[in-house]
Amino acid sequence: MNENELIIRTVAEGHYDEEFVTLNCRDLYRIWQGLPTKDDGKDYYYCRATNRIERNGEYLYTAEIYDVVEKGSKERAEVKEVLINVPRDAFMFQDRLYTRE
Repeated sequence: MNENELIIRTVAEGHYDEEFVTLNCRDLYRIWQGLPTKDDGKDYYYCRATNRIERNGEYLYTAEIYDVVEKGSKERAEVKEVLINVPRDAFMFQDRLYTRE
């Protein structure tokens, strides 16, 4: 998907089914946006694209970085940070461990 999904779908277009794959944002783009570095050793974080615009022939996205929080028997996304005007390269797909498509 990293090579074939050239345009990231937004939440309104139908976010990706995260049963087998997750969409992540690279930590480098967090840092470039001026967000503080984290000491958790991660290079990427769960995220979702909420908006897409085209500028000079390139798509730029607004992305929400979130944590999955369990509340009772339900999981929900808790938004932690927002990235604005990031390119497609800010996103990467990762297979979920122990799943097969």
